[in-house]
Amino acid sequence: MNIKNRTSFVFAALVGMGMSGAAMAAPGYTLVQSPPSGEKSHKQMLSQVYGGTWSLASNGRDYSTSGMTATRLADKGVNTPTSLTTGVSGTDNVWTGPAMTTVIAKAKYAGDNSVFGYFDDTSGSSTFHQLFNTGTIGAEATITLPAAFRFAIKDLTTGKTWTSRSSDNYGTGQYCDNTYDQLVTYKMSGSCNGQACDEWALFWEDRPYGASDRDFNDAMITIQVCPAIPAPATAGLLGLGALGVARRRRK
Repeated sequence: MNIKNRTSFVFAALVGMGMSGAAMAAPGYTLVQSPPSGEKSHKQMLSQVYGGTWSLASNGRDYSTSGMTATRLADKGVNTPTSLTTGVSGTDNVWTGPAMTTVIAKAKYAGDNSVFGYFDDTSGSSTFHQLFNTGTIGAEATITLPAAFRFAIKDLTTGKTWTSRSSDNYGTGQYCDNTYDQLVTYKMSGSCNGQACDEWALFWEDRPYGASDRDFNDAMITIQVCPAIPAPATAGLLGLGALGVARRRRK
């Protein structure tokens, strides 16, 4: 083999290895620490919201109970957004719509006060669209989420706003130059009040990396989108949704 052909062979091999490495890239999942004594774990919070006794799967990240499963969404290594319109799960960093949803605050745990909302990524604006204060139990908002958006929570105690996109969230102290995941999400599957619904459970950290215990139980929010229901006098009703928030006592 001459030098030219050998060089071409080596280049082709390196390209092939790069493509193979890209194809083999695996989804990544943020580590969820065990909560301190007296605080609720994800398993306990799922039981509180959905009922039943939940068990951790052998993969160490998913949960299940009789008739229902909670499957983790990837926090990194996946570029596909999660769609409220189709119900397809990808990453929980960015989301797509449009989807009309009724959101309801259902419970509160933490000492910090916060509001839940989203950023519209179709408008080119950095405006935070607030839906409700998480402390107002039973607060309800019916909205149509945009074609591309990020969920967000604003901690009114600290003034910090965290989004579902990891690159938006900076740590504190020695970690202030790095970004960190503040959201862990599960796709909920199974019975949904007798309807076929797409539902996700969002678990937030409301303190920055370097000042939190990373157990992701400061706020739990469920998002539910049901398909259109035919009605005689209308073209159809976009289904009801539910959003619950469970927050713990401040550490």
